[in-house]
Amino acid sequence: MHPTPASRLRRALPLVLVVLGLIVSAIELAHSPYVRPGALLDARGMICVGQAANAGRDPYATEPERTCEHAIGVSAVSDDPQAVMGFALPGYLVPPLGLLARLPLDDALVVFLALAVTALAAAIVVLVRAFRVPPALATAALAFAVGFPTLSLGQLGTFVLLTVVATAAALHTRRNALAGLLGATTLVEPHVGVFVGLALLVWVPRARATFLAGTLALVALAVAATGLSSQLQLVLHDLRFVALAELHQGQQYSAAYLAAWFGASPNAAVDVGAASTAVMLGVGVWLAGAWRTREPGGIALLPAACATLGGAYIHSTQIGVAIPAALVLVPLVRTRTERALVMVALVLLAIPWFDAALVKQLLPLTLTTLAVLVWSLTGGSWARTAVAVAACWLVLLPIENHPPPAPVPPPRVASAPGDLPSAQTWLLIHGNDRSDLWHLLVKVPTWLGLLALVIAAGAMAWPSDRKRDAARPSLARGPAAGTPSTGIR
Repeated sequence: MHPTPASRLRRALPLVLVVLGLIVSAIELAHSPYVRPGALLDARGMICVGQAANAGRDPYATEPERTCEHAIGVSAVSDDPQAVMGFALPGYLVPPLGLLARLPLDDALVVFLALAVTALAAAIVVLVRAFRVPPALATAALAFAVGFPTLSLGQLGTFVLLTVVATAAALHTRRNALAGLLGATTLVEPHVGVFVGLALLVWVPRARATFLAGTLALVALAVAATGLSSQLQLVLHDLRFVALAELHQGQQYSAAYLAAWFGASPNAAVDVGAASTAVMLGVGVWLAGAWRTREPGGIALLPAACATLGGAYIHSTQIGVAIPAALVLVPLVRTRTERALVMVALVLLAIPWFDAALVKQLLPLTLTTLAVLVWSLTGGSWARTAVAVAACWLVLLPIENHPPPAPVPPPRVASAPGDLPSAQTWLLIHGNDRSDLWHLLVKVPTWLGLLALVIAAGAMAWPSDRKRDAARPSLARGPAAGTPSTGIR
């Protein structure tokens, strides 16, 4: 029987509505403060680091990075002539930044954006092909949550995402030596890389040699590019300087931020964050071991997700690295409770609530993303999709119409010597910042999503004789994913 015009319309209607939502989102986004001269502030700062390295100067020092940032219009430092963005990334990232800095500024920003978008697209393709995640679900879950904050600020989130997903895909297909080498690339974000790397060392014997070789190569590159003293300064001092400076930053999601908000002294708050990192590292490695036979990719995905919960410094652009774990867990749920936890986690993590609540022009994109997520997770339920979209609209509309007051500028420092580490100057400028209730509450959905994901992964790791929930949505899955293996070698 040939489909009738009415049935064709019903099938096409969801796609038509999504396309309309994306068109409206693009029009609104074109009028947002994120699309303006001077955007991509972090990428601009990293280009200045590359320029300093090309000139034979210390890329971790305040000068000449400060002069460069003020010259090229980095908005984060424009209000204070002494300000500079703190650079506290490993030295093995300096040579690529140096190559980028050899281009004219506009060309360098275009290249950075092109590479970041390519990394995001590649991560989505890997999830779809290796783990059989439905394309619409993978795109909706990652494009807004990872793409928008990364591309608007010019950070490294999409690159970190790709390294984690690629490592997980290699584990999923039992290419464990390759997984070790790819695991070393997750050190592009050291905090995430330590979690993934330790899980590989503990649970994947055939990945140990390649991971250690890759890590040693990166350490050698860092020392060759910046010198041993700079890397020791970074590890022993600069990381703590940045954590202290960011205790009250609006886009911080760390345990240190939470401790400082409730009155802990700066040093105590950072210590709380460090202790929570140790706890979550243990949880992540345990989850990796618990999942290694059921879903080998979880050895990389679950520790990476745990790396975003707690900590001394967790920026909003790092949260998205937890989403692939939720995507991979969706078709593996066994009970209604597990399904509810994973679905809630995915929905709460796939929306960057800080940006959605602060920028009115993001409302159409938020609602469109939510609609695709709920539609995909509920097997095409119009009622549940409509309820979720309406509820989100009713919550966000009054929040967006009553944004928080502009933060009070920090007191200016009289002088910050050019030979100080830029991380220390960043602390001098922002060490007395204060946060407010709005910036605390807007983080709650994301924190709940991370907690739901970790709890679900833990609950699903335990053996269960209960029947699988027949009502759960049917999502495509590769044959290897649901078949127990004989373990990781």
